[in-house]
Amino acid sequence: MVVRHGEWSELGSRDIDHTTRGARVRERVAIESIRAASGRICYWLIGDRADAPEVGGRRSEVRHQRSETGIGKLEDGNDMTREERSLLEGFDKMLRAEDVRAQIQTVVERARAELQRKTTAVMAWEPIPLSIYGNALPAMIRSSWVFILRAGTNTGAERHPKSHQRMMSFEGSGDMQVEKAKQTLNAQRSTPNAEVKLQHPEPSGKWQSNVLVSDPDALLERRWISIPENIWHQPVVPKEADWVVVSFHTVPAEELIEERPIDVGAEGTRQMRYLG
Repeated sequence: MVVRHGEWSELGSRDIDHTTRGARVRERVAIESIRAASGRICYWLIGDRADAPEVGGRRSEVRHQRSETGIGKLEDGNDMTREERSLLEGFDKMLRAEDVRAQIQTVVERARAELQRKTTAVMAWEPIPLSIYGNALPAMIRSSWVFILRAGTNTGAERHPKSHQRMMSFEGSGDMQVEKAKQTLNAQRSTPNAEVKLQHPEPSGKWQSNVLVSDPDALLERRWISIPENIWHQPVVPKEADWVVVSFHTVPAEELIEERPIDVGAEGTRQMRYLG
């Protein structure tokens, strides 16, 4: 496979550390920083920027309703099974291996360089070769990714119509806000570069906060999130530093689709593949 970097420069287009006291303090600092940022973060829209939390003429509401166990539910509101938690624990153990982290860090640095080069981009990404995990991955996992999200941004609402995403905070911290949206059937039409879905429900603007940190001493639920397919989500990143995440998807890299609203207040969504 030819590895290619990518980033969203605007919606709809493509340029391509037993918990210790210290760990708890660092976690609280990160959480408060993110929550403070979420009220003033900027939304990046097609061809322009708009100040949050005003979106499309209505106030974006962020609900901090994460349960004590956090990961006790999937982010679509359904109870998390023991199998799902066991799966995330397996991923977590795998990502603690020094040789695996070293190889992922190489990918991170390439993506970071790309984000720095593209000064108007809000994020950059690159697939991780599955071979670095050896035989540790379950058969359902078909691709793995590094995403780096620029500090001080909300990269906007998105969802993956064909893939269940499991994501870990690798470096920095952020708030992966998730909406519980009701899905409906849609008429579809195709364009040469993207598929547009008409009459599709947009994100409502009511989001559940899921603050994630990268401290390996933090609890599992403070570092991981599981997002089933077709669930709207948006990463909110504090201004202090870029946020690096590692994710696992249930579709091959070349088939991973990102779907976004066409524009604020407009009907329809636009889809793109991360690897073109």
